[in-house]
Amino acid sequence: WKLTKQQIDLLITHHSMASTGEGGSEEYDDSSLTMMDILEEQEALQEDAEAVLGASDADHCTYDKGYMVRQAVYACLTCSPVGGAGGRAGVCLACSLHCHNNHTLVELYTKRNFKCDCGNSNILMTTCKLQPGKSAINPDNKYSQNFDGLYCVCHRPYPDTEQPESQDDEMIQCCCCEDWYHSQHLGNSSVPTGDQYAEMICSACVKKLTFLHNYASLAVTVMSKSDLDTSVDVESSGDSTAVADNVMQKTEQKSESTKTEVSGKKAYVNGSGSSTTTNDQQNGQRKNKETKENTGDSTKDNITNGKQNKVCSAGQFKGAVAESEAMFFPEDWRSKLCTCDTCKVEYSRLEASYLTNSEDTISHYEYLSRQRVAGTGRQLSVEREIDALNSVDRVTRTEMVTEYNTLSTELREYLRKFADTGKVVRDEDIKEFFAGLQARKKQRTMDGVPPNACRW
Repeated sequence: WKLTKQQIDLLITHHSMASTGEGGSEEYDDSSLTMMDILEEQEALQEDAEAVLGASDADHCTYDKGYMVRQAVYACLTCSPVGGAGGRAGVCLACSLHCHNNHTLVELYTKRNFKCDCGNSNILMTTCKLQPGKSAINPDNKYSQNFDGLYCVCHRPYPDTEQPESQDDEMIQCCCCEDWYHSQHLGNSSVPTGDQYAEMICSACVKKLTFLHNYASLAVTVMSKSDLDTSVDVESSGDSTAVADNVMQKTEQKSESTKTEVSGKKAYVNGSGSSTTTNDQQNGQRKNKETKENTGDSTKDNITNGKQNKVCSAGQFKGAVAESEAMFFPEDWRSKLCTCDTCKVEYSRLEASYLTNSEDTISHYEYLSRQRVAGTGRQLSVEREIDALNSVDRVTRTEMVTEYNTLSTELREYLRKFADTGKVVRDEDIKEFFAGLQARKKQRTMDGVPPNACRW
């Protein structure tokens, strides 16, 4: 094991102590974790950070790159306070580290088509150290309540310190307005689980983007158990033996896009194709196929008045849209959007042309982040640590390495028994370890000989 400071911090600060029950016997609560849990959590935290920051540059301002397709953005409430004269502003990762260190920052995850504001007229208290001489404003930047540290239709901060922990609700980002919403405030009676969809569009954006009704059948839908039972009853009108085999086969199938629960619970079904298919859906697929055969592939061009124009395919996935509810779409839904001249004009009019850009998606951004981390990201971090170590004198460097190796070795051996037995690591255990470590270090210097001194 390679034990890091973050892992030690997790052990000390992020996990509950075991409680002592009546009669002196130890009872561990549900929040107590084993060593393997801690290691897995540390790995998950690192992966989350890499997904957001891996594609960003920590040392160079992104201003010269213009309005980037997507980048990590931070709002500085120290330099641009809520209601301040400068207005809202956002800065890139590098400026957040070099120009706004020790300021009150709001991490905004990522934003599209954004240009770094550090040092311009929106930020009154700081001059950009990395890229001086910027223009006064970035007119194409779009700002929302997120830059004030507020989210959702409830206009609350995250995390919400006034909200009881027991009532914490998942927050989901709209892929259009990029605001974050509590799942219970989306207007939907039921919300799919995270593995059932790739992107969410909030009800306000659904109402604004009127072309979405042309793609409603692509959306992830929530079907009740009674709906699923009805589909089976309809199929039973055919050959009973064939249907029985078909139902048995469907029951055994496990699809990533379908999750069915019994006892009256909901079943989440991916509208773009699932193992549970009704006759209406099958008929719709046949009609789509016939339409393609009669009119040709929608990606083919027609020649009219000497110009090549794509055939509009917007009507293939038409369906009903509830404007008071959010819509959830699978990973590849954007590839189904029609890109004929008429539709592109409509996207532009509604300021939604980004939906046809495959590089706009969060999944693409995270892919680039992980690719960069896999290539040079971690190596650069290691190189910085080595440079910092080489900057101190030999005696200090040797002592630092010795102390680190001692800590790593002893902590690894101490925690091995917890990993081997599956026993939880308690707060008292960690305090006991460091107390013993300090005592042993003190004992080593009791003879008056400085550490690493020559003993000849």
